[in-house]
Amino acid sequence: MIKLLLGLLSLGVLAYVGMGLFLYLYQRQLLYYPTPALPHADLQSVRIQNQGHELHAWKVGPINARAVLYFGGNAEDVGNNADAFRNTLPELTIYLSEYRGYGRSEGKPSEQGLYSDALAWYDHLATMHDHVMVIGRSLGSGVASYVAANREPVGLILITPFDSIRDLAKGFYPLYPMSVLLRDPFDSLSRAKRIASPCLILLAEHDTVVPRNHSERLIDALSASQVKVKVNTLYETDHITVAAVPAYWNAMASFIRQTPVASSSRRGLTRP
Repeated sequence: MIKLLLGLLSLGVLAYVGMGLFLYLYQRQLLYYPTPALPHADLQSVRIQNQGHELHAWKVGPINARAVLYFGGNAEDVGNNADAFRNTLPELTIYLSEYRGYGRSEGKPSEQGLYSDALAWYDHLATMHDHVMVIGRSLGSGVASYVAANREPVGLILITPFDSIRDLAKGFYPLYPMSVLLRDPFDSLSRAKRIASPCLILLAEHDTVVPRNHSERLIDALSASQVKVKVNTLYETDHITVAAVPAYWNAMASFIRQTPVASSSRRGLTRP
């Protein structure tokens, strides 16, 4: 019996260590799901260079004074948003950025790489437009919050945002020391106090990918550092379907049109 118990214990330890090793070695494959270079024949391509990589974005609409820079989810073909943005905000220029390693953008995705690329996109657009609004969905909320903490976008929209990937991972894998294992923590919570832009938060009522408490921690931190935080819950939606209801687009359009543009997005272009 003792021999059997020791054998089972050994198997349990091996399984635990093996799973931990898998999480460490393949964590980026679990976090990033690069989309292929799919055609969007009716959209214009925009390209910039950063850290030796050519980066790509889809541009929607003509050049206007106000622009929107959009960062999508970890498996999102951002070009699929073009028609909805065009119909909802025809007076703005929309840039749907593809992360490095996604679509037509070169390189491999990583947290620091995405941050560097996001600042490069913002700085490029700030030379072309008087005001830039930044939007981030899911994984993109972490990228957008980083931009807002290091630049001065005229406004910030975070869709199904999280406090940090690290804290989400702790919930999904409670038996593992994710603070040690995780290489890309995407800690939006720690940057909240540095964000001064008016902010709209869009939540899905039935979000199981980013549980409500992880969004609320970020909301509380943002509210503590600034007064202009608006939260909308989109009912009968989940993490995937949140953009499928008219209320999603109506809320964004209303926020963007009501956000004052007194401060210029051209300010604060010095890299941190």
